Amino acid sequence: MTVGGLVDSKVLIIIGALLSAIGGLYSNEQHENDAKQLTSFQYTIQEKDEELLKNSIALAKKSDELARKSAAIQNSVTGGTSFCYLAFWNDAHSLEQGSLGAIHVGKDTIYGVQARIVDIDRFRLASPEELEHGFGTTINVGDLTLGHAIPNLIHWKETVPGKLRLNVFFVARNGDYTELYRRVRVGTRDVALAIRVYFNGSIVYEKVSKNYPRDNAGKVVWQ
Repeated sequence: MTVGGLVDSKVLIIIGALLSAIGGLYSNEQHENDAKQLTSFQYTIQEKDEELLKNSIALAKKSDELARKSAAIQNSVTGGTSFCYLAFWNDAHSLEQGSLGAIHVGKDTIYGVQARIVDIDRFRLASPEELEHGFGTTINVGDLTLGHAIPNLIHWKETVPGKLRLNVFFVARNGDYTELYRRVRVGTRDVALAIRVYFNGSIVYEKVSKNYPRDNAGKVVWQ
Protein backbone atom coordinates (compact mmCIF):
# COMPACT_ATOMS: atom_id res chain seq x y z
CA MET A 1 0.00 0.00 0.00
CA THR A 2 1.39 3.42 -0.82
CA VAL A 3 2.05 6.18 1.61
CA GLY A 4 -0.53 8.26 -0.17
CA GLY A 5 -3.04 5.53 0.34
CA LEU A 6 -2.32 5.43 4.08
CA VAL A 7 -2.79 9.17 4.28
CA ASP A 8 -6.06 8.96 2.41
CA SER A 9 -7.27 6.24 4.77
CA LYS A 10 -6.38 8.23 7.86
CA VAL A 11 -8.08 11.29 6.39
CA LEU A 12 -11.19 9.28 5.69
CA ILE A 13 -11.16 7.88 9.22
CA ILE A 14 -10.79 11.37 10.68
CA ILE A 15 -13.52 12.72 8.41
CA GLY A 16 -15.77 9.82 9.38
CA ALA A 17 -15.12 10.43 13.06
CA LEU A 18 -15.88 14.13 12.64
CA LEU A 19 -19.05 13.38 10.76
CA SER A 20 -20.06 10.86 13.42
CA ALA A 21 -19.41 13.39 16.18
CA ILE A 22 -21.31 16.07 14.32
CA GLY A 23 -24.12 13.61 13.76
CA GLY A 24 -24.14 12.70 17.44
CA LEU A 25 -24.23 16.33 18.46
CA TYR A 26 -27.07 16.97 16.03
CA SER A 27 -28.88 13.89 17.28
CA ASN A 28 -28.53 14.99 20.91
CA GLU A 29 -29.65 18.50 20.06
CA GLN A 30 -32.60 17.12 18.11
CA HIS A 31 -33.47 14.82 21.00
CA GLU A 32 -33.33 17.74 23.43
CA ASN A 33 -35.52 19.82 21.11
CA ASP A 34 -37.99 16.96 20.77
CA ALA A 35 -38.03 16.53 24.56
CA LYS A 36 -38.62 20.24 25.03
CA GLN A 37 -41.44 20.21 22.49
CA LEU A 38 -42.98 17.15 24.16
CA THR A 39 -42.75 18.77 27.59
CA SER A 40 -44.27 21.98 26.21
CA PHE A 41 -47.05 19.95 24.59
CA GLN A 42 -47.71 18.12 27.85
CA TYR A 43 -47.89 21.41 29.75
CA THR A 44 -50.30 22.75 27.13
CA ILE A 45 -52.50 19.66 27.50
CA GLN A 46 -52.38 19.98 31.30
CA GLU A 47 -53.35 23.66 31.12
CA LYS A 48 -56.21 22.81 28.76
CA ASP A 49 -57.36 20.03 31.09
CA GLU A 50 -57.27 22.40 34.07
CA GLU A 51 -59.17 25.02 32.11
CA LEU A 52 -61.71 22.42 31.01
CA LEU A 53 -62.09 21.25 34.62
CA LYS A 54 -62.64 24.83 35.84
CA ASN A 55 -65.23 25.41 33.12
CA SER A 56 -66.97 22.13 34.00
CA ILE A 57 -67.09 23.10 37.70
CA ALA A 58 -68.43 26.57 36.83
CA LEU A 59 -71.05 25.01 34.54
CA ALA A 60 -72.09 22.55 37.26
CA LYS A 61 -72.46 25.41 39.76
CA LYS A 62 -74.59 27.37 37.31
CA SER A 63 -76.71 24.28 36.65
CA ASP A 64 -77.21 23.76 40.40
CA GLU A 65 -78.10 27.42 40.85
CA LEU A 66 -80.55 27.23 37.96
CA ALA A 67 -82.10 24.07 39.44
CA ARG A 68 -82.47 25.77 42.84
CA LYS A 69 -84.09 28.82 41.29
CA SER A 70 -86.39 26.62 39.23
CA ALA A 71 -87.37 24.63 42.33
CA ALA A 72 -87.93 27.84 44.29
CA ILE A 73 -90.20 29.18 41.56
CA GLN A 74 -92.11 25.89 41.43
CA ASN A 75 -92.45 25.81 45.22
CA SER A 76 -93.72 29.39 45.27
CA VAL A 77 -96.45 28.35 42.83
CA THR A 78 -97.40 24.98 44.35
CA GLY A 79 -96.50 25.45 48.02
CA GLY A 80 -93.52 23.09 47.99
CA THR A 81 -93.32 21.02 51.17
CA SER A 82 -95.10 23.58 53.34
CA PHE A 83 -98.27 22.57 55.17
CA CYS A 84 -100.59 23.58 57.98
CA TYR A 85 -102.26 21.96 60.95
CA LEU A 86 -105.38 22.68 62.97
CA ALA A 87 -105.23 23.73 66.59
CA PHE A 88 -107.96 24.22 69.19
CA TRP A 89 -108.38 27.50 71.08
CA ASN A 90 -110.77 27.12 73.98
CA ASP A 91 -113.13 29.90 75.01
CA ALA A 92 -112.03 32.22 77.78
CA HIS A 93 -114.31 30.65 80.38
CA SER A 94 -114.48 27.07 79.12
CA LEU A 95 -112.04 24.29 78.37
CA GLU A 96 -114.75 22.19 76.75
CA GLN A 97 -115.50 24.36 73.75
CA GLY A 98 -113.81 26.90 71.53
CA SER A 99 -112.73 27.13 67.91
CA LEU A 100 -110.37 25.48 65.47
CA GLY A 101 -107.82 27.47 63.48
CA ALA A 102 -105.05 26.69 61.00
CA ILE A 103 -101.32 27.33 61.56
CA HIS A 104 -98.83 27.50 58.67
CA VAL A 105 -95.54 25.57 58.75
CA GLY A 106 -92.80 25.93 56.12
CA LYS A 107 -91.28 28.52 53.80
CA ASP A 108 -93.83 28.79 50.99
CA THR A 109 -97.41 29.92 50.70
CA ILE A 110 -99.91 27.06 50.47
CA TYR A 111 -102.97 27.48 48.29
CA GLY A 112 -106.52 26.25 48.17
CA VAL A 113 -106.39 24.32 51.44
CA GLN A 114 -109.42 22.31 52.47
CA ALA A 115 -109.73 20.16 55.57
CA ARG A 116 -112.04 17.29 56.48
CA ILE A 117 -112.23 16.96 60.26
CA VAL A 118 -113.09 13.62 61.80
CA ASP A 119 -113.79 13.62 65.53
CA ILE A 120 -112.86 10.09 66.60
CA ASP A 121 -115.25 10.03 69.54
CA ARG A 122 -118.13 11.35 67.42
CA PHE A 123 -117.25 8.79 64.77
CA ARG A 124 -117.55 5.96 67.29
CA LEU A 125 -120.94 7.29 68.38
CA ALA A 126 -122.22 7.87 64.84
CA SER A 127 -125.21 5.97 63.50
CA PRO A 128 -124.96 3.70 60.44
CA GLU A 129 -126.94 6.31 58.48
CA GLU A 130 -124.36 9.01 59.31
CA LEU A 131 -121.50 6.73 58.33
CA GLU A 132 -123.23 5.73 55.11
CA HIS A 133 -123.24 9.30 53.81
CA GLY A 134 -119.61 9.94 54.71
CA PHE A 135 -118.51 11.12 58.10
CA GLY A 136 -116.65 14.29 58.94
CA THR A 137 -116.88 18.06 58.69
CA THR A 138 -115.25 19.78 55.70
CA ILE A 139 -114.08 23.38 55.96
CA ASN A 140 -112.36 25.74 53.53
CA VAL A 141 -109.08 27.02 54.94
CA GLY A 142 -107.96 28.93 51.84
CA ASP A 143 -104.42 30.25 51.36
CA LEU A 144 -101.84 30.48 54.13
CA THR A 145 -98.58 32.44 54.00
CA LEU A 146 -95.33 32.07 55.91
CA GLY A 147 -95.68 32.66 59.64
CA HIS A 148 -99.44 33.19 59.57
CA ALA A 149 -102.45 31.50 61.11
CA ILE A 150 -106.18 31.65 60.48
CA PRO A 151 -108.13 31.49 63.75
CA ASN A 152 -111.82 30.83 64.31
CA LEU A 153 -112.40 28.68 61.25
CA ILE A 154 -115.13 26.68 62.96
CA HIS A 155 -116.62 26.36 66.43
CA TRP A 156 -115.86 23.05 68.14
CA LYS A 157 -116.41 21.32 71.46
CA GLU A 158 -115.40 18.15 73.19
CA THR A 159 -117.53 15.09 72.49
CA VAL A 160 -116.19 13.27 75.53
CA PRO A 161 -115.48 15.55 78.51
CA GLY A 162 -111.80 15.97 79.13
CA LYS A 163 -110.42 15.03 75.73
CA LEU A 164 -110.48 15.98 72.08
CA ARG A 165 -109.27 13.56 69.41
CA LEU A 166 -109.29 14.68 65.79
CA ASN A 167 -107.99 13.25 62.54
CA VAL A 168 -107.74 15.98 59.91
CA PHE A 169 -107.35 15.26 56.21
CA PHE A 170 -105.99 18.19 54.20
CA VAL A 171 -106.08 18.75 50.45
CA ALA A 172 -104.05 21.58 48.91
CA ARG A 173 -102.34 22.51 45.66
CA ASN A 174 -99.09 20.89 46.81
CA GLY A 175 -100.67 17.59 47.83
CA ASP A 176 -102.48 15.80 50.65
CA TYR A 177 -101.44 15.55 54.28
CA THR A 178 -102.95 14.20 57.47
CA GLU A 179 -102.92 15.52 61.01
CA LEU A 180 -103.48 13.64 64.26
CA TYR A 181 -104.59 16.10 66.93
CA ARG A 182 -104.91 14.89 70.53
CA ARG A 183 -105.82 17.09 73.50
CA VAL A 184 -106.52 15.98 77.05
CA ARG A 185 -107.27 17.92 80.18
CA VAL A 186 -104.79 17.50 83.01
CA GLY A 187 -106.18 18.57 86.34
CA THR A 188 -108.82 21.27 86.45
CA ARG A 189 -107.30 24.01 84.27
CA ASP A 190 -104.37 22.49 82.34
CA VAL A 191 -104.36 20.76 78.97
CA ALA A 192 -101.77 18.58 77.24
CA LEU A 193 -101.34 18.28 73.48
CA ALA A 194 -100.00 15.73 71.01
CA ILE A 195 -99.87 16.76 67.34
CA ARG A 196 -98.44 14.80 64.43
CA VAL A 197 -98.56 15.58 60.69
CA TYR A 198 -97.91 13.11 57.84
CA PHE A 199 -96.93 14.43 54.40
CA ASN A 200 -96.17 12.00 51.53
CA GLY A 201 -96.12 9.12 53.98
CA SER A 202 -93.52 10.68 56.29
CA ILE A 203 -93.82 12.43 59.64
CA VAL A 204 -93.00 16.09 58.95
CA TYR A 205 -94.17 17.62 62.20
CA GLU A 206 -94.65 16.40 65.77
CA LYS A 207 -95.25 18.27 68.99
CA VAL A 208 -96.05 16.55 72.28
CA SER A 209 -96.48 18.21 75.67
CA LYS A 210 -94.29 16.84 78.44
CA ASN A 211 -97.36 16.15 80.58
CA TYR A 212 -99.24 14.31 77.84
CA PRO A 213 -100.20 10.77 78.99
CA ARG A 214 -98.07 7.90 77.69
CA ASP A 215 -98.23 4.12 77.81
CA ASN A 216 -96.02 1.89 79.96
CA ALA A 217 -93.26 2.11 77.35
CA GLY A 218 -93.31 5.92 77.54
CA LYS A 219 -94.85 6.30 74.05
CA VAL A 220 -97.83 8.39 72.95
CA VAL A 221 -100.90 6.38 71.99
CA TRP A 222 -102.28 8.04 68.84
CA GLN A 223 -105.49 5.99 68.60
